[in-house]
Amino acid sequence: ALIIEVADNGPEIPETQLQHLFEPFQSSREDGTGLGLWITYQLVHQLGGSIAVNSSPGETRFWVMLPRETET
Repeated sequence: ALIIEVADNGPEIPETQLQHLFEPFQSSREDGTGLGLWITYQLVHQLGGSIAVNSSPGETRFWVMLPRETET
Protein backbone atom coordinates (compact mmCIF):
# COMPACT_ATOMS: atom_id res chain seq x y z
CA ALA A 1 0.00 0.00 0.00
CA LEU A 2 0.97 3.61 -0.46
CA ILE A 3 0.69 5.57 2.79
CA ILE A 4 0.69 9.36 2.80
CA GLU A 5 1.07 11.10 6.15
CA VAL A 6 0.42 14.80 6.72
CA ALA A 7 0.80 16.59 10.04
CA ASP A 8 0.56 20.13 11.33
CA ASN A 9 0.97 21.90 14.65
CA GLY A 10 -2.31 23.81 14.56
CA PRO A 11 -4.98 23.69 17.22
CA GLU A 12 -6.47 20.36 18.27
CA ILE A 13 -9.67 19.30 16.51
CA PRO A 14 -12.32 18.72 19.20
CA GLU A 15 -13.77 15.19 19.46
CA THR A 16 -17.26 16.45 18.59
CA GLN A 17 -15.89 17.86 15.33
CA LEU A 18 -13.76 14.76 14.58
CA GLN A 19 -16.94 12.65 14.52
CA HIS A 20 -18.23 14.67 11.53
CA LEU A 21 -14.94 15.71 9.92
CA PHE A 22 -15.48 13.88 6.60
CA GLU A 23 -19.12 14.89 6.16
CA PRO A 24 -20.02 17.57 3.58
CA PHE A 25 -20.45 21.17 4.69
CA GLN A 26 -18.72 20.66 8.06
CA SER A 27 -16.32 23.54 8.62
CA SER A 28 -15.00 25.41 11.63
CA ARG A 29 -13.77 28.25 9.41
CA GLU A 30 -15.94 31.26 8.84
CA ASP A 31 -15.05 31.31 5.13
CA GLY A 32 -14.84 27.51 4.68
CA THR A 33 -17.18 25.46 2.52
CA GLY A 34 -16.67 22.20 4.38
CA LEU A 35 -16.09 20.28 1.17
CA GLY A 36 -12.31 19.73 1.08
CA LEU A 37 -12.07 16.76 3.46
CA TRP A 38 -15.34 15.32 2.17
CA ILE A 39 -14.02 15.35 -1.42
CA THR A 40 -10.72 13.84 -0.25
CA TYR A 41 -12.62 11.10 1.63
CA GLN A 42 -14.73 10.31 -1.45
CA LEU A 43 -11.71 10.09 -3.76
CA VAL A 44 -9.71 7.92 -1.38
CA HIS A 45 -12.61 5.48 -0.93
CA GLN A 46 -13.29 5.35 -4.70
CA LEU A 47 -9.67 4.25 -5.09
CA GLY A 48 -10.18 1.48 -2.52
CA GLY A 49 -8.25 3.22 0.22
CA SER A 50 -8.91 4.69 3.62
CA ILE A 51 -8.19 7.89 5.51
CA ALA A 52 -7.62 8.34 9.24
CA VAL A 53 -6.99 11.29 11.53
CA ASN A 54 -5.61 11.76 15.02
CA SER A 55 -5.68 15.12 16.76
CA SER A 56 -4.09 16.01 20.08
CA PRO A 57 -2.93 19.30 21.61
CA GLY A 58 -0.26 20.73 19.31
CA GLU A 59 -0.58 18.19 16.50
CA THR A 60 -3.11 16.87 14.00
CA ARG A 61 -2.06 14.02 11.74
CA PHE A 62 -3.83 12.50 8.72
CA TRP A 63 -3.00 9.18 7.05
CA VAL A 64 -4.19 8.26 3.56
CA MET A 65 -3.73 4.59 2.66
CA LEU A 66 -4.12 3.54 -0.98
CA PRO A 67 -3.76 0.00 -2.29
CA ARG A 68 -1.07 -0.70 -4.85
CA GLU A 69 -2.05 -2.51 -8.01
CA THR A 70 -0.29 -5.79 -8.56
CA GLU A 71 0.69 -6.97 -12.03
CA THR A 72 -0.69 -10.32 -13.09
